[in-house]
This record gives sequence, structure tokens and C-alpha cells, in this order.
Amino acid sequence: MANDIFSGNWEELSGEFKKQWSKLTDDDLGKIEGKKDELLGVLQEKYGWAAKDAKKKVEEFMDEKGIDLMDLKERATQAIQDLPKQLEDCVQESPMKSLLIAAGIGFLLGALFLNK
Repeated sequence: MANDIFSGNWEELSGEFKKQWSKLTDDDLGKIEGKKDELLGVLQEKYGWAAKDAKKKVEEFMDEKGIDLMDLKERATQAIQDLPKQLEDCVQESPMKSLLIAAGIGFLLGALFLNK
């Protein structure tokens, strides 16, 4: 598992992990933020497991639930690749709205930097 492979779908996965391991708190999940190493570390701390046992239990859980990490990674990668096209479509559908949003963001950034 890549270190940050969970991050793209962390909200979906975090609920599943919390159901499986009830000692995980919302603060723990916030600390983990989709990072595999953090998840394993918190599980080791909460349950007193060795590193290899924590890794094995997470992998078994993912297999049981039918969660394919590579599929999650591919979907996240595809979503990132589709983002420019979606943005372009949004601008073409509502050019005036897009222009006003861009102007507003520019105004806010200008106000923030000029006030320093």
C-alpha cells in the first residue's frame, strides 16, 4: 500500500475503519488524514499491536470489505485528470458566473495582500 493511497477516499474509508475498530476516535481519524503510516501507528497505539500485525489486519479488513486500493487510487487519479475538463465545462455553461467568481477571488486576494 502506498503511504497516501487512502487520502483520496478517506471520508468513505474512515467511517468503515471506525466501525471496525471502535477505539478510533474522530480526533484519531483527523490525525490520520488518509495516511497509511498514521493509521497503522494509531492502531498499534490503541490496540497494542506490532507493526506487522496492524498492517496485516488492515489489509485483511480491506480484502473482507472488497475494497481494492488500486481501484481507489485509479479513481482518484482519474478524478484529478478530469478536473480541467470539468472546470472548462463549468466556465462554458456559465461564463458570467465564472467571471464574477474569478473577479471576486482576485479582489479578495488583492485586499489581503495590500493590507499587509
